[in-house]
Amino acid sequence: MLPYFPVPYPDELWYSTLCRYHVRSGNINTATTFQELFESRKEETYSCLLPDGGIRKVAAQLPVGTLDVDEIARKHTLFSYVFRFQTLETKQKLLCQAKNGDIKYLVKLPKQYWSRSLKYCPVCMKEDLGKYGETYWHLSHQIPSATICTKHRCRLLNYSQIVKKHRKKKRRNKKYYVHVVINHYH
Repeated sequence: MLPYFPVPYPDELWYSTLCRYHVRSGNINTATTFQELFESRKEETYSCLLPDGGIRKVAAQLPVGTLDVDEIARKHTLFSYVFRFQTLETKQKLLCQAKNGDIKYLVKLPKQYWSRSLKYCPVCMKEDLGKYGETYWHLSHQIPSATICTKHRCRLLNYSQIVKKHRKKKRRNKKYYVHVVINHYH
């Protein structure tokens, strides 16, 4: 039984909720967190943006009714977006398979759905920090072809590109690196 698990924020990516758990758990490494949540030390348990059996494994360790697996799959992963044109029967079958960890997606998904590069809106980050005291990854920003935040009408930034850019600047000026990282991520 997990003593604590964060409640997903509105439009929060499931991966982000898991990251918040990791930070708050005090675990030194991700392998310990994977073991606690999924009874596995393998990272691929939650490496994609679509639902898998990991949601059910986390829910099973919480008091009954704390976490609705269907709601997490529909509102905190790209499931509803990816399968919006599928029949209701197909969606229900896929959702059932995902909950049981036996997912076999019936459509070939483009490579961008498996990307590990996350996008964010700097204005949403400031708002989240002010409202919740922390930032999180928004599901709506992770839609593969999305380049603009629909709420603020500003360009989404790619996390991996920002990190690479700042690492280059770090080599030249450590004070600048720390300042930029604080401004972008907090």
